[in-house]
Amino acid sequence: MRQVMPIAGGLAHGLALSSFGTISRAMNWGLGIGKYAALRQAKKAYEGYLARKEKAARRQGETA
Repeated sequence: MRQVMPIAGGLAHGLALSSFGTISRAMNWGLGIGKYAALRQAKKAYEGYLARKEKAARRQGETA
């Protein structure tokens, strides 16, 4: 009986008992965006690393 009143109150304010996966879809979308951003940042960092490595190799070739 303790759960009946909060559920009834939530329904009275427009809260649905079943979200039909809306919350799950929203969370998965958010996680997907986050994963995409993290991969993009990792790619930028790796490209920067390769550029620095190339520059150092060129400098080594100039001094030799």
